[in-house]
Amino acid sequence: MLKSMYSRRHHILYLLSNYIQHNPFARQCHHSSHAITRHLPQLGFKTPAVIQPNIYRSNNQCMYKQLLLTSGCALALTLIECQSIKDLTLFRAVRYGSSKELKKLIMNSHLDVNMRHPLGWTPLHVAAINGRVDNVRVLLEAGANPNDGDLFNTVHRTAAEKKLNPFEVLLKREDEFSDALNPNMTFLGFTALHYGVVAGNLEVVELLLKNGADPNVKDNAGHVAADYSEDNDIKIVLKKYGDKYAELQREKEAEERRKYPLEQRLRDRIVGQEGAINIISAAIKRKENGWADDDHPLVFLFLGSSGIGKTELAKQLAFYIHKDKKEAFIRLDMSEYQEKHEVAKLIGAPPGYLGHDDGGQLTKEVEEMS
Repeated sequence: MLKSMYSRRHHILYLLSNYIQHNPFARQCHHSSHAITRHLPQLGFKTPAVIQPNIYRSNNQCMYKQLLLTSGCALALTLIECQSIKDLTLFRAVRYGSSKELKKLIMNSHLDVNMRHPLGWTPLHVAAINGRVDNVRVLLEAGANPNDGDLFNTVHRTAAEKKLNPFEVLLKREDEFSDALNPNMTFLGFTALHYGVVAGNLEVVELLLKNGADPNVKDNAGHVAADYSEDNDIKIVLKKYGDKYAELQREKEAEERRKYPLEQRLRDRIVGQEGAINIISAAIKRKENGWADDDHPLVFLFLGSSGIGKTELAKQLAFYIHKDKKEAFIRLDMSEYQEKHEVAKLIGAPPGYLGHDDGGQLTKEVEEMS
């Protein structure tokens, strides 16, 4: 995610203050240094012109260095402000401008159509939630990713993460995104398709699906786009494309397994365990082809001395089965569970005890994965 202009301004002004406090000419321009640092907390970042130091009592060498430094910082702040304005212009053009104006802006300014607003959303999210069909088409033709998820949480949580005032975040959300959404609802992980469904715009939904939007992508709450639909026509379209996309994904995964089988993947990572690799690969293939009992999950027990590849083998199997998700591999140190009562660490505290709602180390990880 792009840094907000506020954090970049703070960083530049911090460097300026730090230099003034530690530069070798501090004794010669003591008055100048205090003139700058005294005004830093009161700047408010309105204009870079106010950070000019009081250099009238400095010698020529100190005056030259301080003037050069502050001029460079002023130029950097000005460039940041100009770039931020240019970036925000794209979001406003998506929401309020015509498709011709948007296309011209993207071509002339060479803007990244997948850029993120300082609060987390992309231009395609703005176009989808506001039903701007033509602008959605322009963004997709320019290379916008329809499966990018929104990084905006609730208003209060986003304000806490960005260290901003919640009221300021709410105003920005309503003015630069949409004023039709519940500010207390989390939108973390929402794709453009989720927003098109929430807006109830069938034309936007169909356009996104035709351009590669995955109807099976879940937001951070675990909901696919169809879960937010109240329109039967939209539900039918999503189900149709969802089944089609799932079939294509299965064919793609099968082709990938043929080109890069599990045995080869394991051999690339583990040396000298041919017997274990062959047995495990055969068991996984039987499971994938339906030659296994669904009521009995696959369970492997790896035994051996330290350093022979047990942990790495388990890790690679988890990545293969769960499509390279890092959180699929759960590691537990059993030395922490030597006493009977410590089983609560795994499954959580029983009802009525402190921490019952928090879950255990194992159950919490499994719940997040499911």
